[in-house]
Amino acid sequence: MGTKIKNRTEATNSNNIDTSNAESMDTNNTNSTNTADTKSTESSNKNAGKKRFSLLTLFKRVDKKLVPLSLGDNTDKTRDPIRIFVGTWNMGFKKIDQKDVASQIECTCPPNSKGCTCVCQYNDPLRDWIDLNYDIYLITLQESVSPNFVKIISKYLERSNRTLVKINLKNYRIMGFGEGAYVSRKMTVISAWINKKLLDEGLVKIGCSRQVYVSSYNRSKGVVCFQMKVYEQILCFIGGHMPSDYMERQKACHIVLDKLSTMFGANEGLTFKDVFHHVIWAGDFNFKLMIALEKVIENIQNGTLSSLIKYDEFYLPSSMLKDKKFREDNITFDPTYKKKENRTVVNKEDKDWFMHEYALSDVKWYGNYNTQRIPSWTDRILKWSDESMESCLRIEPKTYKASLPNRRTVLMSSDHTPLSCGFSLLPVSKSLVPPVKLNLVLGTNSILFGPGYPSRFACSSDAYGLEETKFQLPKEVADKIISSNPETTRYVEIPEEIGIERELVESALTLFDESLNLKVGLNYPSIYFDLQKHMAKEYVSAQATLASLNTLRAVTYIINILRSYAKMSHTKYGNKESEEAKYALCSAIVYTKVADKLETSRSKQLEKIKVESKRITHNLNELSRVKSTGKMSLFISAAHFSTIITAVAVLFISTLFSTI
Repeated sequence: MGTKIKNRTEATNSNNIDTSNAESMDTNNTNSTNTADTKSTESSNKNAGKKRFSLLTLFKRVDKKLVPLSLGDNTDKTRDPIRIFVGTWNMGFKKIDQKDVASQIECTCPPNSKGCTCVCQYNDPLRDWIDLNYDIYLITLQESVSPNFVKIISKYLERSNRTLVKINLKNYRIMGFGEGAYVSRKMTVISAWINKKLLDEGLVKIGCSRQVYVSSYNRSKGVVCFQMKVYEQILCFIGGHMPSDYMERQKACHIVLDKLSTMFGANEGLTFKDVFHHVIWAGDFNFKLMIALEKVIENIQNGTLSSLIKYDEFYLPSSMLKDKKFREDNITFDPTYKKKENRTVVNKEDKDWFMHEYALSDVKWYGNYNTQRIPSWTDRILKWSDESMESCLRIEPKTYKASLPNRRTVLMSSDHTPLSCGFSLLPVSKSLVPPVKLNLVLGTNSILFGPGYPSRFACSSDAYGLEETKFQLPKEVADKIISSNPETTRYVEIPEEIGIERELVESALTLFDESLNLKVGLNYPSIYFDLQKHMAKEYVSAQATLASLNTLRAVTYIINILRSYAKMSHTKYGNKESEEAKYALCSAIVYTKVADKLETSRSKQLEKIKVESKRITHNLNELSRVKSTGKMSLFISAAHFSTIITAVAVLFISTLFSTI
């Protein structure tokens, strides 16, 4: 084919992606159908909005300009969803090479003198597991002893009509000896391929990867995970293999979720719910069916799977993951384990199909004893979403399925069946504020301050004389840090600002309504055009003041984060004497001083906003008098205040160290 999957390296300290190792790959662009649908949708949305000014469509009489997400559908339907394919397969120590797959590729083109040249009609064994119509591919393998199997998947994905980039994750596997692997090590692996267009447009950003071992003696049990930002939503993908023992499995799930918040969180004491918007967890969970073997066989043979689901470990009242609000789509496929290795194609017309498909016992070589195996859904794909963003990450209907090839292929070599599920991720509506996650790499914190903030130049020379005072902060700084209790959520509601906002929104709506009825009660038609100009300027002023008010909220959030960082540094290093403590306490001083300067600037700006809001309200109250008397002088002219508080904040953050 002459094409190659491009490779990119994960960003370890920032949101940028290293493209130095990228290889070229030329494949067809996404088909034009999606483009046509998008244009049609955009056109219909534009027509729907012609009844009012576009700026005013964000404001309803009961709404704020930007409101926090609530339960329900919070998605922006004017943009196309990003489709995500998730696959998992426990390979059962089976070594699979490229030649094994190549020998099973069939050409389905009609015979001709030139041979088969129709690439799209090649029947690859992986076709029964991996759909080629997705933007993002997230795949995890367990008990793998085939280091090159990921390359086999990459080769197959070259047939996609999208240009896919293979992401080179720093931590992409855990490996070690364990049950069934005492001579060669087995691996739990994760891999990701992403549509190059999404990366180039910044719609997808790659974060760092991590690994978590959950057993000291079985080093192949645990998880590998990485995070990325898709449509500004932080998604963590976990690929894992949980212990076979029930109590160890429960403990392992707790360990994984606790480690996630520690490894990716911006401070201690967070849970994974504080760090991510979405989590997709795929792999071999080793969930068991808590029911007698005879009942399992009976229900599988009769196709009454719904009668078995309630006995599945994930759905029991004691399920920790279920309690944490993880969920999956309806299970409509037979249990994925324990299958017979190198089995034949399942034929349910055969009365003995069950015995050909499942292995109900397992003889351990190290104990020479027979273990009963109850068929179970050990392999799963689960998702968790922040409650208010549940509608953004959707499971695509009828995509949660097990691979069932209609011919004998490598996918039938393991005692597990490959599993897959499709997801669609939509952006949040532009009029809503998604919940902020305190995430070290992909969260708002890193976007605000970036790697290495504050600059070490401010602290490396002990500019505040901490060594002379035996690492004691100046009293005024220490008192301010101790007394602070900052709110570190993005949407900060200050009662005074809420009142101003409501007043401005009501003024904007009233201005719009009054502009449609200017001639009503107008005794002096000669001022009609001047009155039109005045109303237009007032409307712009109301919108600009609202924008300034919302910008102040962002500044308030920055101030709170700075004070939070200062408090964390002081709490952790307040009684320590070391180079690390010196830098941390110096940083606490810097954070506090920057926050103080921003607070002063913010207070001044808020006073100007209050004055402007009162002026607009006054002029609206005078409108009827102006109409009746013709005196335009009754209006107070617009206040001249700046709306560049964001630029001021950025200026402080980037240059303050030269003046502190």
